[in-house]
Amino acid sequence: MKKQISVAGLFYALGSYVIWGITPIFWKVLSSVQSFELLAYRIVWSMPFLILIIVLSGKWKQFWKELRTYTRKTYILILVATAFLLVNWFTFIWAVNNGYIVFTSLGYYINPVFSILLGVIVLKESLTKMQWVAFALVTAGVLLLIFGIQTIPWISFTLAFSFGMYGMVKKKLALQPITSLTLEMFIGSILSVGYLMILSQNSTLAFPSANLKINVFLVLTGVITSFPLLLFNAGTNRLPLYWMGFLQYVAPTLSLMVGVFIYNEYFSALHFASFCIIWAGLIVLSTSSFFASRKTTFENT
Repeated sequence: MKKQISVAGLFYALGSYVIWGITPIFWKVLSSVQSFELLAYRIVWSMPFLILIIVLSGKWKQFWKELRTYTRKTYILILVATAFLLVNWFTFIWAVNNGYIVFTSLGYYINPVFSILLGVIVLKESLTKMQWVAFALVTAGVLLLIFGIQTIPWISFTLAFSFGMYGMVKKKLALQPITSLTLEMFIGSILSVGYLMILSQNSTLAFPSANLKINVFLVLTGVITSFPLLLFNAGTNRLPLYWMGFLQYVAPTLSLMVGVFIYNEYFSALHFASFCIIWAGLIVLSTSSFFASRKTTFENT
C-alpha cells in the first residue's frame, strides 16, 4: 500500500526550514543588542503571538484542559526541555552576531547524526549498516575540521547537543506542540522579565529605542521565533519522518550561504573538504531512510 504525502505538509515544512535558514540576516540587524537581552525579548514577545494563535484557533479551553492533565514528571521534563531550548537559542544568537554563522550551520548539519547517537546511548536503539557509515563519515568530517583549525567547534557541538536533547525530551513528552511550546515560553518569560527588570533599573534596556527599526525588529522576534515553529509542527504532522529528514538540511545550507556570501565569513578549502565529507554522510543517511520507507504518492491536504 502506498503512503500518501501531503503537498501542504511539504510547503509547511519547507517554509519553516527556509525561514530558519535565513534568520541570521534578521538577527544581524539586532547585533547592537546584547545576546542575553535579545534572548529575553525573543521569549517575551513570543508569548502574545502564541496566545493569539491559541485563541484564534479556538483551542483555549483545550489548552487549559491539557495543562490540568500534566503530572509533576511532565512539568519537570518541560522545565528540562525549556533549559535546552534556551541554551540553543542563546548560542545561536551569540554566534550569529559574533561572526560564526558557518559554525552554526555545521551544528545543524551534525545534529541529525547526534540525535541518532543519543537514540543509541539513551534509548538503546540499534543502527543499520548505512547509519553506521553515515555516522563514520560525519565524524571523519568533523575531526578533519578540528585538526585543521586546531580548535574544537564548541558552537557547533553546543547547538547539536542542546537541540538533540531538546528533541529527545519532547519525544518522551509527546505533548501537543502549541501547548508545550507556550508553556516553555511562559517558563522562559518568567526568567526573561526578571532579567529585563534588572536591566531597566540600570537604564540599559534596548527597548524602547530611539531607533524605530530596532523597536520593530525586537517586537518581531516573537514572530520570527514562533511562526516557523508552527509551520514545522504543521509539516511534521502531515509528513513521514524521512521527508522531514530530507528537508532539515535546507536550513543549515541556507545559513552557510548567508554566512559565506553575504557576511563574508572565513571558509577555507579545509572547511570545504570537511563539509563535503559531512554532506556525504548526510546523503548516505537520507538515502538509507528513503529506501527503508514505502513508496509514496501525493495528496493536497
